[in-house]
Amino acid sequence: MILTMKKARLMLVALLLLKLCWAYPQTDLPAEKITLHTNADFLLTGETLFFKLYCQYANSEKSTLSKIAYIEVISSEGKSVLQAKVGLTDGEGAGDFFLTSKLESDHYTIIAYTQWMKNFSYRGFFRKEITIINPFRIQMQTNFNNVTDSTQSNFKLASEPQEQIVSLRTKRESYSTREKVTVTIVSNSGLIGNLSVGVHPISEVVGSQYQSSAWSETGGSSGKYLPELRGKLITGTITDAERKPLAEKLVFLSVPSKEYYFHAARSDLQGKFNFIIESLQLSRHLVIQVDKSDSAVSVILNKDFLEAYTGFLPTPFRFNPSFTRTIEKRSVYSQIENSYYNMKRDSTISSYPGRFYNNPDKVYLLDAYTRFPTMEDVFREYILEVIVKKRGENYELKVMDGKTRLPFNGDPIILLDGILIKDSKTVMSYSPQLLKKIEIVTKKYFLGPSTMNGIISLETFEGDFRKLYLPSESQFNYEGLQPSKLYFAPNYNSTHAGLERIPDYRVQLVWIPSLKLANRSSDIDFFTSDVPGDFEIMVQGISKENGPFTVRHRFTVVP
Repeated sequence: MILTMKKARLMLVALLLLKLCWAYPQTDLPAEKITLHTNADFLLTGETLFFKLYCQYANSEKSTLSKIAYIEVISSEGKSVLQAKVGLTDGEGAGDFFLTSKLESDHYTIIAYTQWMKNFSYRGFFRKEITIINPFRIQMQTNFNNVTDSTQSNFKLASEPQEQIVSLRTKRESYSTREKVTVTIVSNSGLIGNLSVGVHPISEVVGSQYQSSAWSETGGSSGKYLPELRGKLITGTITDAERKPLAEKLVFLSVPSKEYYFHAARSDLQGKFNFIIESLQLSRHLVIQVDKSDSAVSVILNKDFLEAYTGFLPTPFRFNPSFTRTIEKRSVYSQIENSYYNMKRDSTISSYPGRFYNNPDKVYLLDAYTRFPTMEDVFREYILEVIVKKRGENYELKVMDGKTRLPFNGDPIILLDGILIKDSKTVMSYSPQLLKKIEIVTKKYFLGPSTMNGIISLETFEGDFRKLYLPSESQFNYEGLQPSKLYFAPNYNSTHAGLERIPDYRVQLVWIPSLKLANRSSDIDFFTSDVPGDFEIMVQGISKENGPFTVRHRFTVVP
């Protein structure tokens, strides 16, 4: 028997979570706080809202408790119009929202929290207001009297004490279009975590400035929500046709694709189950199945986000029509940039951890062999690690133990693109013409509470489990984590040759969500765009002594 180190760690985490469940009523786990920075407080539809967040304890140390943060954008109607899940590494995370044309011109509230924070008062959630203008719907709205401009706002741009924390300098105060700008950032005091750096136009229109982040009380935890210690927790309940809980049943979660996920858990006495997934990204298709269940099974997944938002409504929105010309100009810039989106894509960083069984013992690429018409022919002719026995209309598949060369007594786990196939007859009736490869694991394998007598993994060409019937009750659409990104920033010296004739109307000249200062100092480079005007470099972070801070430095781009 082989129990890999990875599986041992998973079992250890599962035991820890179980211990936490029993300990909740008198838990001593600390409360958390989130601080979130955005690239701007005023944006247009068609632009992107970037954000960076920090998760801390009450003593200002970075939290190591939660690994996932939840960010929502709330409208004045009390609806969550944008939602994201962001992974936290060493208490830090970052993400973005593309602002679609479906959004109305209004103030919006951004809220941020962890699942663990939901056990305490919602007053402890981070909240911040921003202003979003939809240039195509301005004339359709009538509640416009004033958004405020920068000369009338009581918002302070720079930062008397902040300059003592971080200082910024550029070689000049004026640059031409598409010219390289070098910024030197120097830390003058202790920082918690890394900095975020953004460069954005100084607009005469200033959005809402309200933000709040209060500490949750350390006592009075409801204990309803588990802290996501290692990764995303997917939780739910299984019941039978009479809505009675299915207790102590093996439950399997599949995320089918070419890079599939497969997890196992066991329901408790109330039919509740928990899965821990380390790095599930983007919108995905989930399949949840109960092992050896002949009756109808109902699966209910718990919601990740809040369901009521009356406590997070933004302040009333007012708009000054005198800013219409400024907004129209910026809207044109946005439309031009979006028309060249395919040439200026951000790069996403995949975090797929690989198959749960790591490396298979044998891989069969079916195109390298004779393409037989049936799966029975395939197994009998060249997959020597699997024994096929036919009993009437049914089949029995056994995997050979790689050490003893004898078949395991128990049944193997059979997967198709990561989906559990509970009936071997389904496998044998599947068309081998749809399969790209078959992987075999010839070891007894442990995955959570499940013991596998070998593994047979069938994979289609597209990872789409084509022509496999699944009941709709077991399938779910699921929004995973936002992937980490390297945001596009052109280099007109050499890196992006061929962009010389492409219009460049970026208003967000650069966004670096995580900048680590080497020896308390760092230089960053970026290029101006074809947009003239006054810009500001905005560096945000958290100081050990002063908490969250923002430092700004202005420069001008001349045509």
